[in-house]
Amino acid sequence: MTDLARFAATHGIRHFLFSFCDLFGVQRAKLVPAAAAAELARS
Repeated sequence: MTDLARFAATHGIRHFLFSFCDLFGVQRAKLVPAAAAAELARS
């Protein structure tokens, strides 16, 4: 179990909101299920 998954399970979090800049410098956000959050954070 990854740190994000453990944190989510402990605190009852079902989704994480990731914010990032695209190639054009525009800020974007993505709602990600807690089970897939570790993979997105890694990439």
